[in-house]
Amino acid sequence: MVNERMKITHDWDQYFRTHYHPVDKEWGKKDVEKYRRWYSPWIRHLESHMGFSFSGHTALELGCGIGAVSTLLNDRGCNITGSDIAESMVSAASSVNPGIPFMQYDVLKPFPR
Repeated sequence: MVNERMKITHDWDQYFRTHYHPVDKEWGKKDVEKYRRWYSPWIRHLESHMGFSFSGHTALELGCGIGAVSTLLNDRGCNITGSDIAESMVSAASSVNPGIPFMQYDVLKPFPR
């Protein structure tokens, strides 16, 4: 079971290294800003057209990557935790967004308590 989990994690880390590339050499603030610009209109649409407020809610973001959506929701008062299956992305998101908790999580497994 542990070896299988390590293989899945390794496969996802390899996938991200192969398919997604940071703006600079390493994942950083520029990447968060790039994806924040991409997701901001979606968040604003939920707020303005659907009347939804993120303030005061608690949420878990699945597949957070570098943590851009987590930062957008955090800025709006949401108690957010970001999660990703790729250990490399969790590490990058944690270092770039120190005020937000991030965790490695496989959605096919029970949620840790």
